[in-house]
This record gives sequence, C-alpha cells and structure tokens, in this order.
Amino acid sequence: MLVEIINQKLGYTKLTIWKVNTITFRASQYSHVTGRYEKKKLHQRWSQIGSHLVQRDLYSAFLLMNSDTSLQNTNQDLCN
Repeated sequence: MLVEIINQKLGYTKLTIWKVNTITFRASQYSHVTGRYEKKKLHQRWSQIGSHLVQRDLYSAFLLMNSDTSLQNTNQDLCN
C-alpha cells in the first residue's frame, strides 16, 4: 500500500515507480565482479564483493540502480 501511495504522489509530477521482479532479478544473490549468482542465507547481511565487504541491502540497491532498461538484469558496464 505504501508503494501505491508513493506512486500516486509521483503521478502528480508525471513520474512513476519502476517495479522490478525480485524473483527473476535476484539482486541479493548476484556478484557483478564474478558475473554469477551465489545463493546466500537470509541471515548473511554482508557480502564479499571482490576485495570489499559490502552490506547486502546496499549492494542490492547498487545493482538495482545499475539495471538494464528492461529491469531484468544488472548492466555490467554501468556497475564497472
């Protein structure tokens, strides 16, 4: 309901929320360094990405921010 309220308010300025299918995108399991999906347990809040330790939700937001135009996959070039 919160998302719909925000979307309605954005509509006043002719903007909309872009919705991502979290089942197919799987941002929390993807590593843009290796290009592979790595299954993680829900209690794992930190991920090793290259030589960096990154908080899981922040990294997911980074991957979503750098998605392709179809909102289906991460755009490797944008991430790099």
